[in-house]
Amino acid sequence: MPLNTPALNAAIYAAFKKLSSKPGPDKAGIEMQLAKDLSMAILAYVKSGPIVISWLGGIGTIMSQGAPPPSPSHVAASTVPSPYRPPTPPDPIYTPRPPTSHNSSPPPSMTQSDPVVNPYEPNDATDIPSEAVDGTLLVVIGGIQYATGKWMLDKIPEAVKKNRTIMTYEHNDNYRDIIKDLEKVTYTKLELTAFSGGGNNAFKMLNKGIKPDFLGLIDPSVPKGYAEKGHKSHMSMPRGSNTVFFFNHKNWGKTGGVGRIRKALVALKPILTEEGHNVNEEEMSHKKMPKAFFERYMK
Repeated sequence: MPLNTPALNAAIYAAFKKLSSKPGPDKAGIEMQLAKDLSMAILAYVKSGPIVISWLGGIGTIMSQGAPPPSPSHVAASTVPSPYRPPTPPDPIYTPRPPTSHNSSPPPSMTQSDPVVNPYEPNDATDIPSEAVDGTLLVVIGGIQYATGKWMLDKIPEAVKKNRTIMTYEHNDNYRDIIKDLEKVTYTKLELTAFSGGGNNAFKMLNKGIKPDFLGLIDPSVPKGYAEKGHKSHMSMPRGSNTVFFFNHKNWGKTGGVGRIRKALVALKPILTEEGHNVNEEEMSHKKMPKAFFERYMK
């Protein structure tokens, strides 16, 4: 317990005062008596103070000598340690996700005033329409860098957009995934168009047996080995002018990978011409060709 200095001083002072009032020259007796009186003073002080003698259930029980222990409810609050209680965690807040629409409405980024009726840029299964407008499905595959699916969509005249469902893809989308998307849509007429780097996907889709009713190859890249007469991919091309090969081989470099594509375009020109397709090589910059194609060849 803490030392109560004033009380102890008072007890010792009382012992000295008692000794000083006793007569006699016996120094040893006086010192012995002083020692006893000091001991009694300290003992009396100790007996008068509270002492912690035990722990009952984790709560300190305090008592004075000779007195019964008080009940825990009588113990001073400052002498009883408060048990630790961890804070109660807040209730989890559940925020429901908005439902995903499976209908053929335009994406949220397009306002109701936009004239585009059926644009799709499939990123997952919920973006795929179940049925094409007027039975016509137009697949547009963009090229590298600036020629994204959205950029290609901007090059299509409004009159063409209104009477068909349009699904846009990027040049690096897997052609197998595009084929799987087509299997989810009900349509009676399929139009397949590809620009620049997207040409690789178009040729590979043809090679896998996809037979569009209209095919537009817009200054396309050509996979290695596909510019040979009688190639399997050529067998899936729609007859006559329903296949349009619109290009300018000078837009492609002379060396490396682009040099190989340049040679493939030159090689394809007589092959597709002989097969009766609409082959048109024109002196036009690469970037301007998509807009010119959609305006000229699609209604």
